[in-house]
Amino acid sequence: MFEEIKENFDFLKMRPAGTKGPASSQWLATQKLFFEDQIRFFKIMKGRYGDTYWYRLANIPFYAIHDPEVIETLLLKNNANLKKDVITHSLDDLLGIGLLTNEGESWKKQRKLASPSLSPKQIRSYATTMTDYTRDAVSTWKDGQVIHTQKEMMALTLRIVMKTLLGIDQLDIAKEAGKAIDDTMESFAKEHHTAWTMVPKFVNAPHRKTFQASIQILDKIIYDVINTRRKEDGDSDDLLNRFMISKDEDGNAMSDKQLRDEAITMFLAGHETTALSITYMLLLLAKNPDTLRRAQTEIDEIIGEEIPNMEHTKELIYLEAFANEAMRLYPPAWLIAREITDDFDIDGITYKKGHQVGIPICAIHHDSRWYKNPLKFNPSRWLDGSLDNNPRFAFIPFGGGARLCIGKHFAMMEMLLVVSTILQKYSVKDVTKDELVLEPAITLRPITPIHLELTARS
Repeated sequence: MFEEIKENFDFLKMRPAGTKGPASSQWLATQKLFFEDQIRFFKIMKGRYGDTYWYRLANIPFYAIHDPEVIETLLLKNNANLKKDVITHSLDDLLGIGLLTNEGESWKKQRKLASPSLSPKQIRSYATTMTDYTRDAVSTWKDGQVIHTQKEMMALTLRIVMKTLLGIDQLDIAKEAGKAIDDTMESFAKEHHTAWTMVPKFVNAPHRKTFQASIQILDKIIYDVINTRRKEDGDSDDLLNRFMISKDEDGNAMSDKQLRDEAITMFLAGHETTALSITYMLLLLAKNPDTLRRAQTEIDEIIGEEIPNMEHTKELIYLEAFANEAMRLYPPAWLIAREITDDFDIDGITYKKGHQVGIPICAIHHDSRWYKNPLKFNPSRWLDGSLDNNPRFAFIPFGGGARLCIGKHFAMMEMLLVVSTILQKYSVKDVTKDELVLEPAITLRPITPIHLELTARS
């Protein structure tokens, strides 16, 4: 116990030689700035110390990197010297050894097993579920209604992921799972983005109890489905069933624990991040009437009154550009982090074993070197050639390198199908009263309720 307390308050370790960053005497000011606004923190640090700097978050030593070319070198050439960071591994109780937290040969094996089920060819069959459930939601809306956008999109993507992942279409179970996910998110934010990060783990605070209780709820839901599938030996088309029948090169299938870990990882990623992307897309459409009209014109010309499908999404060039711009401004996965397993050098800086590396996606996406007027919403920048010479890693909403998000194609298809289905029937207007405030936790969540007014299209 006392060793843990001592480690948590050991602030005398200096930053590594050759690195820039706040001095140890600025530790308290650094913590204050970080916990007040993490995104602002990274932008201020970059302005003070350049593209690479070192700081200490509580007792954890961090490098931060803003240069896309250094990031590419890090994630591609030095990937063997990295593992998932200490904060991500604090989710091990929730995610187990799913693809987000797994490491080394075990991760490679699981990635190889899971990848075929999430290829563009395989996810085609899920398009109908996405549009059907969106049409169901839209059918309950009325002309002039004001919707709480994040709640609506969370409920919609939750229903979609429950069906496509687990084959479940029961609202009571979906709501129970959704609340458990929300509780884990809120508990994580309190644990790692407030001063609680410095409180030893043996202090059994209420949010820590909530976190563990939520895991038990999710475990019961997922294991119940797995046990039922084992008994039925069915041939459903959901992702869980595809995982269950997949086998590695030695003919081995996933264990129940592996299935649980992959399912809950996909559940978290497929529900939360996609809902946020769609929420921000709708907000930006509501704030920019010209963009809304152009997006609806494209949808009318390509889809008309048909039900949107995967083939349509390949032709929605402007809507895809708009989705990219929304993810540039508001990337749901706002930070990539790793832990260094062996020393290595990049551009004269030694990255030390045991230290963490943070890649602040938000700050990179808002960098004026890569994006003219970076805080201005401008979907056309993705179509006019102005980004053609940007570094490869200047836009990384799905991460990059070997651990590029496995669900990228699934998420993009869902975003385009859901938004196009909504815009077929309604226009949106922003009637949010308060300024948008964001909370960077596991994902970049809006604290401000986003209210949009619906206008039925004739």
